[in-house]
Amino acid sequence: MGRRLGVAFALATLLSARAYAGCGSAFCTVNADWGTQGLWTEPGGRVDLRFEFIDLKQPKQGATKVGLGEVPEETEEVQTINRNWVASFDYNFDGHWGVTAAVPLVNRYHHHIADAEDDPTPEQWSFTELGDIRVQGRYRFTLSADGPVSAGIALGLKLPTGSFTVTNSEGVAAERMLQPGTGTTDALVTGFLSRPLGAKDSMFVQLSFEAALDSRDAYRPGNRVYLNLGYNRWLTSRLGLQLNFAYKRPEQGDNAEPDLSGGNSSRRA
Repeated sequence: MGRRLGVAFALATLLSARAYAGCGSAFCTVNADWGTQGLWTEPGGRVDLRFEFIDLKQPKQGATKVGLGEVPEETEEVQTINRNWVASFDYNFDGHWGVTAAVPLVNRYHHHIADAEDDPTPEQWSFTELGDIRVQGRYRFTLSADGPVSAGIALGLKLPTGSFTVTNSEGVAAERMLQPGTGTTDALVTGFLSRPLGAKDSMFVQLSFEAALDSRDAYRPGNRVYLNLGYNRWLTSRLGLQLNFAYKRPEQGDNAEPDLSGGNSSRRA
């Protein structure tokens, strides 16, 4: 069994029409899956451990930066810091079939000011909790006779293993978008293409779609679409460059905050 330790850092940029960048949970959209990148197709297993740091502290209206309190809101979002550990186990049965399981540990700090206009009250949450586990099976098929170009599809589920009832020291429950879990079971569908570019280079494209199959406690997360474009070069170690895009629909339900959720984000790594 092969073993790999990966460390990923990301800074989030939120470009939603009305959302604040200081509110909401976040996970890095960088693709760290060697199987979908076409860099590992041999039978056997791999273990990956990744750390993500995402600091959301710049309020925005649309794509424009605004100051704290500049846009009147009932709740003034100040800052959200996400420190996520993501452990993954990937196993190839052969050159075509494989399975991946990802287990996140969410460390999150959030600060906002409730009733900002009439009776400003600072509220904070800080917790470390298990998040929602993801399991996907994949199939890879060859597009050329000599085997270097391949594509595939992965299907799976995000399971409701993370809590959605975390409270702070005053017993106030965190907003649903801040909780370590959504409480819902989500369908995961991924398509990917990889090909070599010479002896040491390769590229890949991955498109993923996520959608909740149910709602929980008057909350349903919005559908999400992720696009990853990547380039890899093997020297003495692996060098990679990625462009990552995400689109999220607003959440729904009586316990949702559609005006503060959803949007577009882009990252490079």
